Amino acid sequence: MSTTTDARPPAATRLAVVVHPEHRSRLPAAREALASFEDDAACSFETTGHAGDADAIREFAHRSRADVVVAAGGDGTVSTVADALSGMQDDIRPDLGILPLGTANNLARSFGLLSVRTHGNAAVEQTLRALHDGRIQKLDLGRANGRTFAGSFALGMDSAILHRRNELRARYSLGTQVSGYPLYLASCAIEAIAHREIDASIVLDGQHTRTPIYNLLVTCCPVYAGEFRFAGPAGNPAGQFAAYVFGSRVEFLGEYTKAWRRHVRHQRGEAAPHAQNERWVQHVAIDLPNPAVAQLDGEETEPCARWNLTIRRAAIALRAPLELENARRQSAPARPGSISTNGSGA
Repeated sequence: MSTTTDARPPAATRLAVVVHPEHRSRLPAAREALASFEDDAACSFETTGHAGDADAIREFAHRSRADVVVAAGGDGTVSTVADALSGMQDDIRPDLGILPLGTANNLARSFGLLSVRTHGNAAVEQTLRALHDGRIQKLDLGRANGRTFAGSFALGMDSAILHRRNELRARYSLGTQVSGYPLYLASCAIEAIAHREIDASIVLDGQHTRTPIYNLLVTCCPVYAGEFRFAGPAGNPAGQFAAYVFGSRVEFLGEYTKAWRRHVRHQRGEAAPHAQNERWVQHVAIDLPNPAVAQLDGEETEPCARWNLTIRRAAIALRAPLELENARRQSAPARPGSISTNGSGA
């Protein structure tokens, strides 16, 4: 996922902020704080609602002469902004900042940033400290069939739940109170009954296996879906994905329960061990008997029968808080080696 640079970056003096329209209602509370960030700050706000907005964001960053582009939103917004920045030349590429306005905020939470939804002004103030007095974290970005993801790729049960939720949301006129988390939980219940394993051919760094997949998860950060932690501290080995294969419903439920417990314990301040079915890889290839949708940073993809995942090392620089780095240096559990995908987690 990342490598850490010890050198402290200069304080950001010019910010460009990209916010998704769905999160606009949460932005006013942060607008004044961002605008008064520095006496010489020039804060701009622009909305984006399309996955193909990378060119527009690059132009926006260049026009704003920003030294940091802040992704104000959830994982999808962060992924879109990260993709845009990775396409800029090294000498003019701004750093990435994150103002976590989404629901899961996987990448932000992996580096200790607080959610604005639950922590309000404290989350905004922490983002400002990271921009002003934080550290640089070089981020690896994943590519799945040419599409960038900053947090996660999932195929199987997780993508089936997302597809079911989107399908129900499109079919029925549901209010915002119902179409959010309640609809997601309903989709989980439906797919817990309906979803079946997929016979797949998987190649992990040249090692081929044919196996049933109930769910396959590839992550660039330890926090997943907001409430699950599959890896320990943030900062995967540079240039590698953490890959997990769940072959059955029983294994899926068991490992996700352990991942939830790992997340709760980590929130309490206990060091989080890595999942035992973890594989560190640089390339993943998946062949399916029929096209299937996948999930990229919480967004549904078009169905594909073949998926190729690669990783781009140190693609962008994130302005991260110092707090997590200090905690990580104090207690970092040993990382597991290359092990079987059929083990059990701690």
